[in-house]
Amino acid sequence: MKNIYIENLKRALLIENDTERLTYQTAILRSLLQVAVVSSFEIIKAQTPSDEIDLIDFTKRFCKPADGLPLQILEGVIPFLRRYVDEQFLHGWFEQSKSVSTPLNRQLVKWVEYRNKRPGHGVLDTSIASEWSKKTTQIINDCLKVFNKVIPIYNGSELSLPKELGKGLFGTPIIRNGKAIVITSVV
Repeated sequence: MKNIYIENLKRALLIENDTERLTYQTAILRSLLQVAVVSSFEIIKAQTPSDEIDLIDFTKRFCKPADGLPLQILEGVIPFLRRYVDEQFLHGWFEQSKSVSTPLNRQLVKWVEYRNKRPGHGVLDTSIASEWSKKTTQIINDCLKVFNKVIPIYNGSELSLPKELGKGLFGTPIIRNGKAIVITSVV
């Protein structure tokens, strides 16, 4: 599935108009963030004590995900997953790493603030579109590095997590017709 995101980012970078490119990149980023959350839920379900974390509030709110919700969820579940699954789970989220110079959570907070502070939730002028198109490219690249182990493996028909993070197939539908999706609502 990582290749799907890489190919979409390549397509986005070919778009000459900054506003159109940023719109495309925003969809890529939203999908990546949602995949990190869904994967984390899948890992929690497969590998942790069910009575130690309450996902009910997170999952209810995730049925109508706003841009900032994946950040809130990941802030809550990463420490839990680091305790039970892997001490380095999503390394680069809270801290610098060899591949991410600015912690990903800080970059994403700025992205959410930029999105929420714009009139019409992201209506852009030319200079803002140019600036945030470049920043969003970097954020997507950093997401691909930090989320690398939790982006499901797609074999053309089924999704799964690496063996060390999950058991069996990935149960949540996050791909359709070979394309990553952005969840707007879960019924």
